[in-house]
This record gives sequence, C-alpha cells and structure tokens, in this order.
Amino acid sequence: MTRNTPHLVNGHVEDVSAGLVAEALFVSSDIILHTDLSGTIASAFVNPGSEALLDSDQWSGMNIRDVLQEESVEKVSYHLSALAEADAGTVREAELNHKDGSDWGFPVRYSILRDPERDHVIFVGRDMTAIAAAQQDLVNAQLALEADYESSRDFETRYRAVLDLAADPMALVNLATGAIEDINGAAADLLGESSENLRGGDFLSHFEERDKPTSLEAIVNGSAGKPGPNWPATVKQSRKRLTVVAKPIRSAGTRYALCRMEAQRINTEHGDLLADGLRMLFEEGVDAIVFTSRQGVILNCNNSFLDLCDAASAADVINRPLADFLSRGAIDQKMLIEGGTKNGQLRSYNTKVVTNYRTSLPVNVSATLLADSKGGGFGFVIRMMRSVESVSATETPALLSGNQNVSKLVGAAPLKEIVAGTTDVIERICLEAAIELTDNNRVAAAEMLGLSRQSLYVKLRKFGMLDKSE
Repeated sequence: MTRNTPHLVNGHVEDVSAGLVAEALFVSSDIILHTDLSGTIASAFVNPGSEALLDSDQWSGMNIRDVLQEESVEKVSYHLSALAEADAGTVREAELNHKDGSDWGFPVRYSILRDPERDHVIFVGRDMTAIAAAQQDLVNAQLALEADYESSRDFETRYRAVLDLAADPMALVNLATGAIEDINGAAADLLGESSENLRGGDFLSHFEERDKPTSLEAIVNGSAGKPGPNWPATVKQSRKRLTVVAKPIRSAGTRYALCRMEAQRINTEHGDLLADGLRMLFEEGVDAIVFTSRQGVILNCNNSFLDLCDAASAADVINRPLADFLSRGAIDQKMLIEGGTKNGQLRSYNTKVVTNYRTSLPVNVSATLLADSKGGGFGFVIRMMRSVESVSATETPALLSGNQNVSKLVGAAPLKEIVAGTTDVIERICLEAAIELTDNNRVAAAEMLGLSRQSLYVKLRKFGMLDKSE
C-alpha cells in the first residue's frame, strides 16, 4: 500500500529536521533493520527498552533469512520481491518469527519500506512477544477448559453407567428439599414410574403414609421415636415391603442422602415353609387359582380351575384369555383387570364361569396385581357360590354405605334386586356405573343390569341421562 505522508524534501520532512524524524522513528519502534533488496542486513538498531531483542544488534552482515524461522523465510522473500517492483513509498506489513540459535525465538510485526532514492529496504518492527505470550496463555487456558470438560464428561459417563447398571435400587435425594436428584432404573421400576418423571419429585410421596417419617433427616440421623438409617417402608403402587438404607453425603455445600432400597428378606427356613405351603395350596386347594398376564391371558392355573370349567388339561386353558371362561366375557375381564390395576387388588367380584359345556356357575372372584413378578400380571382366586343371592341381607347396609361400594354390586345381581327398597339415588348410581364400566355400550350395560334394552332406555330417560337425539 502507499501512505499519504509528507513528501521527503532533500532527505528530511518539511519543517522537521531529519534528526528529529530519525529519533522519533527509533523511539516508536523496537527494532529497525536496514537491508538491500536481497535481504542482506546492513545495520540493525534495537530500542534499549526492548531487552528481548538486544542480541539482534549483532545481525549486521547477515541475511535476514538466516535469522528467521522456516515459516517466515518464504514470506520475507515474497515481500522483498514485491518491493523490488513496487513504486517508491510503498509500505508492506508482515509478521515475521525470528530465531537466534536453537533456544531463542520471538515474533516481530514489521512495516517494510523501500528507500525511494536507493535500492535499500527498511524494516521498522514492533516486538510481539508479549502479545504472543498472551495469545499462548489463552490457547493454553482453552485447552485446559476442554480437557476439564472431557474429564467431566468422562466422569459423568462412568457415574451414569455405574448407577444404571447397579442391581440395587438407588436414589440420590436432596436432604433440604426431599427432591429426587437422580435415580437408577432398578429404583424407578420399583417405584413404578420412569426415571425422567421421578427426577425432581418428592421421594417420600412414593411410600405409604403410615410408614413416612417426619423428614428425610429422620431417616438419616434417627432418634427416639423416629426411623433410623434402616427405614422399613411400603411402596404405594406395588405395596412391596422394603428397607431404605440411607447414607448422608455432602457435595459442593449441599447435603444429600444416597438411599438404597432393599427388599425385606424372610428367614430361610420360614421362607422354605412358606413356599412349600403356597405350592400345596395352589395344587390342592379347593378354590380355583389362575395367574394371567397384564392383558388377561392365562399363564397358569390349578386343578380346581380345570374342574370348575370342565377342562381336560391345563393345555386346554393356558394361553387363552380369561374372558373365554366368564359369562360377560371381555366386560368381566376388563372390570377385574382395571379394578386390580387401580387399587392393587379387587376383593370381591360376583359373576359366572362358563364351562366347556356352556353351563354357567355363579362364582366370587378376587384379583391381586402381581407387580413384582417377571413381566407383571394378576392372580385370581375364584370361589364357587350356590347362587348370587349369597350376598346376605346383613351385608347390604354396609355395602350401600357409599357410592363406591354400591358400584361394586353392579353385575352381582339384577338391578331389581339391588335397588329393591332403596331410593332413586341408588338406582341412578347403578346406571352410571354400568354405563361407565361398559364404555357406554348400552347393550352390554343392559345385560349387566339384567334389563332389556328398552327398559334401560326408559330408566336412562327417567334420570335425564339420554341426549336429545336419543
């Protein structure tokens, strides 16, 4: 480039002495090199304040390429060639890295000017050592940050792998807030929700109220009348009994409790007796016992169930839906499974079992959700009854004490028998329950209530439960 500067007149700037110009140039720069167009250094001037460059005043007689690092040699050759063909007054800028021996090196930013009257070149340079050092410090800091990030990510990955692969259910809980900071898959399965939904939620809310301590501190510390580090608890959803072993830890000023959940173990001898007793009860018990999947497909059953439905062998019933053996089929199965899923168990449900010879037998069914079994499922105990009227009159007042208990009677007997002697309120409750349980299937609801379809519509109209279009 060409600068718009005062013209040189007789070797000096107009109105300024040549000595003053030389002094200003010398003071404002760290190093001045005077070379010919081939790069041979005629003289080198170093600012006394630039201690790092003091050895460069011995470069006189050397070629500038000999005191440059390899990557700067080609760069200076290009600039010298360009200046040889350029007009007088042309200035070029270049940052060159010097060397002197094997241990000393420094960068200098030069303004390179061609002497307009002679074939000489002047290199006016500023020492960039401090800036280069600062840049190197920034690079080192960035590299250190990246190394710390990689180390942190590596630690996070190992921590996550150890937590998720651990067989024991574990949760990291904030002692101050009671919130779940982290939880592994085994603990999430035990509590019945996904890890994502559990994180940030209240840890104690997943256990039965009667087992809850006053705070997490009570679990960790323990005191008179409070749980200790080994806290017996019952999971709300699965009703599984377990022991929570809490260990306090502190990280970055925050206190946590690492809670390990252990299933309560029974004495080995007692456990063997219990297992043998349950096996004998299953094989020889008078009540029919059936195990199904969560979808209601029969997985196993005892001989009493085979006798009840007149099946020749277990192969005749296994892998078939339980609905095949219930009088109202899918409706009965849906009510049993939904009731068991919602509450963990369904104590009493009256229906009829249909045998292989299409005869019907009145039965009472209880259902239990087996949340801890492999894949989950249900266990049903089916007891044969003499008739649906076995619901005694003495039990009726207790059963009719609330809407929920009244709803349980729907399907146990025809509507006329349930609401005999009761108010219209009870009749409406039964109608609403039947419509809800059958997903508004009017034919199924009528069958469940022991009504004709026309009678059902009459009663629905009586209570304003029909749309105008109907």
